[in-house]
Amino acid sequence: MKTTLSGPDGIRLILDPSSGFQLHNFNLYRRNETMTKLAPCPVTIFEGGGVNLDAEDADDLLAFWVWVARDPRALPEAARAIFPDRQPGYVRATSDLLAYAANKATAMTCRSRGDMDAAGAYEAICDRIYDSLPTWATW
Repeated sequence: MKTTLSGPDGIRLILDPSSGFQLHNFNLYRRNETMTKLAPCPVTIFEGGGVNLDAEDADDLLAFWVWVARDPRALPEAARAIFPDRQPGYVRATSDLLAYAANKATAMTCRSRGDMDAAGAYEAICDRIYDSLPTWATW
C-alpha cells in the first residue's frame, strides 16, 4: 500500500514498501541557483555526534528527511553536522539515517491510521537500514 506524506513547501513523499520512496513536486537543480546554508538539524544531535531517530515523532522525522531532501547537495554538510568526527562512511551513514527517518515516519503514520500491515512493512525496511549502519551511527 502506498503512503503519501506532505512536507513543507508542497513537497510530497510517496512511499511504497515494494519500491522505496519517490519525491514529487520537487525541483532540486536549477542551473544558476546557489546553495544556501543548511538550516539547523530538526532532530536532536547527541553531544559528540549521532542521533536517536526512535525518540522522534513522525513530524520531526519527516522534517529531518526534508532537511536534506530539499537539496541533496547539502548531504555532506548535514553529515558533518551529525558526525563531526567524520568517521569513514559518515556521509553514507547520514544518507541511510535520512532513509530510515522517512520510512519510520511512514510506519508511524500507517500505524496511527490502523494500517498495521503497511506499518510492519515500513518497520521491516527500518530494521534493514538500522542493521546496515556502522556501530558508531546506531543508538
